[in-house]
This record gives sequence, C-alpha cells and structure tokens, in this order.
Amino acid sequence: MIDVNLIRKIAILRKSFKKVPQIRKKKVNDISKNGKTKEKVCRTIHQYNKESIAKEDMAQLKQIAKSYQIVKNYIYCRYGGIHSLSKITPGYEVQKELIAQGYREQINLPSVYFQNAIYDALGDIRGALEKCKKKILKSIYSNENMSEDDRHYLNYVLRVDQALFPILEHKNIVIPKKLEKSYIELSEKVDTNKLNNYLRRQYRKHSVKLHTEINTVFSVDYRGYRYENHGIYLASSVKMKRVFIPLTDTITTDRQIVVKLDIDNQSIELLVPINVAVKKHEDYVNEVGIAPGIETMLTTDNGNSYGIDYGKLQESYSIWLRETSRKRSLNTKENQGYKKYNANKHKQKEKIQNYINHEVKRLIETEKPKIIYIPKLPQNTRLVYGKNINYKLLTWQRSMIYDSIEKKCQQNAIELVWVLAEGTAKTCSRCGFKWDNTTKVRVKEKDNNKEKVSDIIKCPACGLEIHERQNTAINAKSRGQQKSGINKNLKRINT
Repeated sequence: MIDVNLIRKIAILRKSFKKVPQIRKKKVNDISKNGKTKEKVCRTIHQYNKESIAKEDMAQLKQIAKSYQIVKNYIYCRYGGIHSLSKITPGYEVQKELIAQGYREQINLPSVYFQNAIYDALGDIRGALEKCKKKILKSIYSNENMSEDDRHYLNYVLRVDQALFPILEHKNIVIPKKLEKSYIELSEKVDTNKLNNYLRRQYRKHSVKLHTEINTVFSVDYRGYRYENHGIYLASSVKMKRVFIPLTDTITTDRQIVVKLDIDNQSIELLVPINVAVKKHEDYVNEVGIAPGIETMLTTDNGNSYGIDYGKLQESYSIWLRETSRKRSLNTKENQGYKKYNANKHKQKEKIQNYINHEVKRLIETEKPKIIYIPKLPQNTRLVYGKNINYKLLTWQRSMIYDSIEKKCQQNAIELVWVLAEGTAKTCSRCGFKWDNTTKVRVKEKDNNKEKVSDIIKCPACGLEIHERQNTAINAKSRGQQKSGINKNLKRINT
C-alpha cells in the first residue's frame, strides 16, 4: 500500500527547499598552477582547408551561402522600414513571423543557418539606424537656428527608442514611468510638433536601404558543425548529411564561426573566435605616452618612432584609391568590376594592417609598458588643408591603429588610458606655453643643400626644440598621470 500522506509531506518539503544555483564547472585549462582562474581574451583566428573541396560539396555550400544572402535581403526589405523598427530588438518576433509563414521551407535553408541570417540582417539594420542617428545629431548641432532647449529635446528623443519610434511612425508616445517625468519637462519648453517633423525629415534624408551582393559568406553556430577527424563537418541542406572538410590545424571551438567560400580555388576560410590566455610580464613596468601620426605611425614620449614606412604605405593606398575611382568614373563600361576592385582594395588594406600589427608588437616588446597613454583624436569634420592632404586625412587608417593597440594591450595585461587630444599638440611640454599657427615655429633643416621645414618645433617662450609628435606624447602622458582630461566616454582597458 502506498502511503498518500507521506508522498504529500515529501512534496511539501521539496518545495520548501531553496533552489541551489548551478555553478559553472571550470575547465582544467582555465585554472593556473596556483589555483587561480586564468584571465583570457577572445581573438579571431583563420582556418583553411587542407585539400581541394569536391565540386559536389562546394555546390552545397554555395547554395547555402546564396540562400543566406536571399534571407538577409528579404529581412532588409521587409523589416528595414520605419514601421518595423520596434521589432528589430531583440528580434524574436521577426523569427516567429517568418517561421509561421513557412519561409524557411520555401528557400530550403537549414535552421542553423536561417536563424543566423535573420539576426545578422537585424544587426545590420540596427547598425544603420545608429549611423543615421549620428548623422542627425551632427545636423542638429550644425543648425544655427536651433536653441539649446531644442537640441536637448532632440538629443533626448534620439537616445530613447520608446520616444523615437512612435514619432517616426506618427503614433502616440508611450514612455516608461522612469523617463516620463524628464520627457514632459523637456517637451513643455519646445514646440514638439515642429521638432518632430524636423526629426522625420532628417531621418528620411539620412536613412539608407540595405542590400547585400555577397553570396559567398555565411555564419553557423555550434549546432551546425562538428570538429572531428582533423577537420570539420558542416550541416548541409540534405537531411542527416554533413559536408566534411579537412583542415590544416586541429584547433576547435564551440562558438559561432564565419565561413568564407573561395569558389574559384575550391577552398574555404573559417573565422574562428577562441579564448587566449592573457600574458602577464613582470618586467613591464614603464608608463609610456604615444602619439599617432600620418607619416610616422607612432612616436613615444622618449622620442622612439615606430612605423616609419607607414606614411608611404598610406600614400600609395590613397593614390590607388584616387586613380581607380577616376578611371571608373571615366570608363563606366570598361571598368574592372566590383569583385576585382574589392579584392584589390582588400589586399591593400591587408598589407597596411599587417604592417600596423608588426609595429605595435615591436613597440610593446621594446618599451615594456605597464600603462600606455594615448590621445583620442577628433573626427576630420572640416578639411581645409589642400586637396592632397585632405585625401590623405580621409583615407588615414587610424581606426586600424587604435584597434591593434587595444588588442595587444588586452593580450599583454597592459592598461590603456585614453586622453583628450585637445591642446596636446599646441602646448609646450616643458613650460606649458600654448601656441597657434601664427606663433608656432618650425626648425628648418638642409637636405641636399636645400632648406626644408622639418617636424622639429621650437617653443617661442622657452626655446625648447623637440619633435612635434614627441611633444604630443609627453603631454598625453602627463595629462594621463595627473588624471586631467581623461576621456571617460571612451573604452579604457583595466587589468
């Protein structure tokens, strides 16, 4: 006989116990010898096929990439408009709608690729929306007819999606209670009808319709691949069948990877994110200030220069861009096409990127820094220096330099401090005298019996002669050490 009362008592006791939180088991590789968890950073590596891929397998992968492109363009077209902005975050509603209407079955794309295509496209729409917001903000602050209250209201609306989306769709604004009070205070000071119409016009002006022509790239998460037999098995459109590709290495992961097809050479490239242990160096004890430049890539506060040939690489890249764009505009019928143009552009940028990575690595190994202070330069909004210099500034790959420095600092446990660049290049690092273009003195030097202006500047007050970038690096270091002018809105890597 089963005692019913006993079963009820056991059930009541179980409910009374609090649920014990599940603790994630740490892998053996994540624990160091002293028992502490290792610090790790994520980096992307490239994997390649060991043998040429069979035509049947390549045809299946090509079909997946084509369907991936079709899904992304469909999402851009259907959900890229004003009336769908509220659906793009977090995106579950979009996925449910497409699955309910049977769109995945129509294009015969496995769910592991279909879901990634949806969220890739939605991410692109969100990115385009953020770019549009930045352009609108720029036009707002450049409009002289705007009052401070008008700018404050528009800035607030652009930052709160619950207010922006209804305004663009001509709907009633429903804001959370936490933000309702501040919105009412701002709206009472301005003409909301006039400013909302201005916002709609600016959005129509700056918004772009997304479309992709790339049909050789797709992403897949851990459910769609398996590392085994010195290679990778990728899910195909055929049920219960996977495409096997032998690889040149044995590195594995369980994260989302990107697959790039090279159809002409019957090969693929995998972009794989992996966790790498942070390297901590006991002899890295120096505090270093650095200043980026167009000709010489980086100059330190002690006068060392890194990336001396960077200016030549950058100049050749800008000349190639200018000449290619000129030829394409003159010969629209007989140009090389987008595929060749993008391939050549990628080669040029890859060459610059490799050089930047090499020089940043050399800087860290030579200077052995514990902390790096670097000025964050503003965007080139007004270029009035001349045609050639303006084009150089526009094509200057300084974001590559910043990204490379950030990555190397993360991998080597170096603290990176961003400093406001305002005044660092126009202040004497010895006496603090501030000069302008009229009081600035450049030292002239002889080259083949000809005088030319050098990068050495002379302070009109104390007579200090110093390299211009070294002076900037010293000011950035002193500003960072005094913690005055540190840009808190920018990323700061803490170890």
